[in-house]
Amino acid sequence: MDRAGCPCDHTLEMSTKVDPAGGGDPAGLAPDGPQKAIESFQRVTEAALAYLDLDALLSELLDRARDILDADTAVILLLEEDRRALVARAAKGLEEEVERGFELPVGAGFAGRVAASEQPVTIEDLDHSPIKVVNPLLREKGVRSLLGVPLIVERRLIGVLHVGRLERRDFDSADVHLLQTVADRAALAIELGRLTDQQRAARHLQRRLLPQALPEIPDLELASRYLPASSDVGVGGDWYDVIALPDGRLGMAIGDVVGKGARAAAYMGELRSALRAYALDGIGPGPALAKLSRFVEMQGGDMATLLYAVLDPGDSSLRIARAGHPYPLLVHPGRGPTFLTGAHGPALGMGADNRFREQESAIEAGSTLLLYTDGLMEPMRIADAESALAQTLSASPLDPEALCDNVIARFVRGRRSTDDVALLAVRNTATD
Repeated sequence: MDRAGCPCDHTLEMSTKVDPAGGGDPAGLAPDGPQKAIESFQRVTEAALAYLDLDALLSELLDRARDILDADTAVILLLEEDRRALVARAAKGLEEEVERGFELPVGAGFAGRVAASEQPVTIEDLDHSPIKVVNPLLREKGVRSLLGVPLIVERRLIGVLHVGRLERRDFDSADVHLLQTVADRAALAIELGRLTDQQRAARHLQRRLLPQALPEIPDLELASRYLPASSDVGVGGDWYDVIALPDGRLGMAIGDVVGKGARAAAYMGELRSALRAYALDGIGPGPALAKLSRFVEMQGGDMATLLYAVLDPGDSSLRIARAGHPYPLLVHPGRGPTFLTGAHGPALGMGADNRFREQESAIEAGSTLLLYTDGLMEPMRIADAESALAQTLSASPLDPEALCDNVIARFVRGRRSTDDVALLAVRNTATD
């Protein structure tokens, strides 16, 4: 188990100690003995801390670190990987460090040394230390001794935690152990908070990119559903769009981007915007996907599946193009469901042929077309899932809202989904 899981004893053996004057007790326990060490450990691992938000948790952990180690200052700096710099995130006794936005490169100064070595580092006396302290606040506050430990999650450095004393102090191995315990708890909380923030932002972006309302088109009824994956899985790249075209026709798109998180949501937004532009320029389904495929290749985008269809309410004609997406399902009253399998083309981002063969069909009066993403069918085999979907639609009302509800009840409700699910249904309500 790595240090993200528990503060292991080997951290005591690897600490870097700067001790020009000698002394200390590198192998001993805290002065008050084993019982105080046990109580201190319990204080930073108690379950009640899990209910605090990130800012409150970091503040509480810094308070407890100062109390446990009888320190005057405590600071957490987080690593910005792209710049290889440490930035002050939370502080007690050195609050100005956060207010001033203090930062330093990895390898520079005391905290930089901790980050570069990914090992505990102590300074017993700043006035006689071979490590150059670059933070002027430490001098201004009169800090004399320092102990710093790395913040590590899954063997990956995310920052540094250090405490300081205004009087000279020899931090021993028990002190290192206790501070590493605080650091391990803080590192997990920070990483969880980051993931939660990223998921929240990605979910918000994804919701904003989905249609806020479906257009009202004479002789057509539309319904849609979007169900996100389980909250601990992450945001996917499923999406749909309905485009009222200038000539009275209706464009319908549904797609699925490989990957999760903010990147998938942003990529989905790029595809949606590009396809909308092609559609509003009057470009048909096949040529629109060909242009979109070239766009993806130029951008170096990830793989994505997509289906784009154009429906003309005037004559009920339907033109479909597919880029590796699941087949749409058309339900005729009295004749049952039919998968429309005539449209062919590779998934976007595959670097394959950019030709997409269209299929022409018709949505007769009373018929309903269902578009969906492959998250609907997990974890079934494709053939079994298609058979189950056809059976579900055969037994469902052709009203789009009721049909979507039946599909969700059959395939999604009650199971833990590892992928998003999107549905789009349209019915021709014209009378013959």
